[in-house]
Amino acid sequence: INAEYGVNMNVTEQPLSESVTPTNYGGDLNPILDILFGLICCFCFLSGTVGNFAAFCFFKFSKSNVPHSIYKIITTTDFYISLCIFPVGMCYFMDRSPGILFGTRITCYFWGYTWTIAGRLSVFLVVVLSSTRTCLVLKPFFPVRIFVVIGSIVGYFLFILIQMVLIQVLMNGEVKYMPSFAECAFLAPKETDGVVKNYKILYFIGYTAPFILPMFVVIFSCGLTIYAIAIKPKQNDSHTQVQAASSARVTWTILIFTLVYSCFNIPLVFDRILLLLRDLFEMENLNHYHSFPNVNYYLNFTYCISVAVNSALNPWLYLWRMANFRRFLSQQMHWMFPLYFQNTVGCSPGSYRAGSKRGSNFFETTSFIS
Repeated sequence: INAEYGVNMNVTEQPLSESVTPTNYGGDLNPILDILFGLICCFCFLSGTVGNFAAFCFFKFSKSNVPHSIYKIITTTDFYISLCIFPVGMCYFMDRSPGILFGTRITCYFWGYTWTIAGRLSVFLVVVLSSTRTCLVLKPFFPVRIFVVIGSIVGYFLFILIQMVLIQVLMNGEVKYMPSFAECAFLAPKETDGVVKNYKILYFIGYTAPFILPMFVVIFSCGLTIYAIAIKPKQNDSHTQVQAASSARVTWTILIFTLVYSCFNIPLVFDRILLLLRDLFEMENLNHYHSFPNVNYYLNFTYCISVAVNSALNPWLYLWRMANFRRFLSQQMHWMFPLYFQNTVGCSPGSYRAGSKRGSNFFETTSFIS
């Protein structure tokens, strides 16, 4: 949840240390939805932290190339997002009480900044992954250099940090715990309405463009990739066919990855477009779009929980699409629990620890994610 709701919806909530009720936080509190959202946050925390940590280890031990480097950054970002969603879930279970993390000014600021950076960086990483694969499909003999990819990611990270500081300074904003959204969010005080309108360009760059533009870039990139695959001539040589099939599987894995991202971000992009139309053309009638009951649950799912769900589901996507990842997990399980597998499966634990790096010798002959 970002500053437009603090300004345009006149939200002026203060950090609370006591339990929140519908009468003192200004919204419709639904105990059933609170429990449901809390359970979703706990699932995202468990699945996202464990799954993304395992995926990071897989990509770290694998052969170094551009896709693996991007995936390592993606899994790190998804791991942090999954970690950050835990205190949000606890707030739902504690009647919207901020708890220790959200109840302290420093930790609230830290969570607000890092959560915003991680969310926007995850969107940018999908763009980078999709774009680099499209370039590889269109120009297979001119691969994207790794330093270009890493440099763009680091540059975008610094850009996000700088523009967040500028927006907070120019808008006189601050980070506060908002019980209606169960998180620490950026707010601009009501008396700065005129100031916000004088910084529409900065406002667009900081709060709208990072979500709207990537969606169109991803759609365009995926369209080009699918078109390139469709018109690519079939190979008659058996060895070439195997390589083409492996490359196609990698490409479709990335396409599915971006499709999952799109499904969880379409509501957010749609909401941002409406806000952009309202601010640019002063279409105040669009405010009724946020006037239905339990609107805060919709906004929190769109801007917060959907991001965590996406991060938590990505490891399951790796597990489904990447045979080497499944093999890696199997070997690690045999390495960690040798007696269990020896007694139940009847396999010698030593057979699963052959090679270096805990049985990861199959990476030596694997250069693609399959």
